[in-house]
Amino acid sequence: MRIATCAGLLPALTVAFTLTSCASLPVGDPDWVEPSNGRIGPLESNRVDAGRIAVLDGPAELTAVSRMGQSGVKLALLADAGVHIDDLNLPQDRAGKAGSWYLIRALGDAGGGEFSAFNSDAGVYIIFNRFGACTLPVRRVVAIRLDSPPVQVFAGCSGVL
Repeated sequence: MRIATCAGLLPALTVAFTLTSCASLPVGDPDWVEPSNGRIGPLESNRVDAGRIAVLDGPAELTAVSRMGQSGVKLALLADAGVHIDDLNLPQDRAGKAGSWYLIRALGDAGGGEFSAFNSDAGVYIIFNRFGACTLPVRRVVAIRLDSPPVQVFAGCSGVL
């Protein structure tokens, strides 16, 4: 009887661990950017197309992180931030689309991963996705092309085990 009870728990525990490992982590760097805490759900209906997200090259990102940290801004028009569009290393087909490029504070970690973005009336939510648990957050800045400036900026990390 005990074995049957324990065997019944195994599927439930497996599902619980899977859901927990896939959830966006609320830990981060609140002095840099707020976690979403459910204000913007990462849904396909509000996903920003991957062609509208760009990671700056190393030196440009370090400059952007430093400037945005000193100024306290969480987002800035690319043109106002002193970063040239060539620093984004965009293929030509992405450089000419409609909308404006914004630099937005984000969180990442030292591991490999990629950024996803979700936009709604509440703001924009940048998630660093990676395989494995997220490690200590690293202050990052990503460029994102949006039709209008977001009201608020949120960021987090999502790891899958």
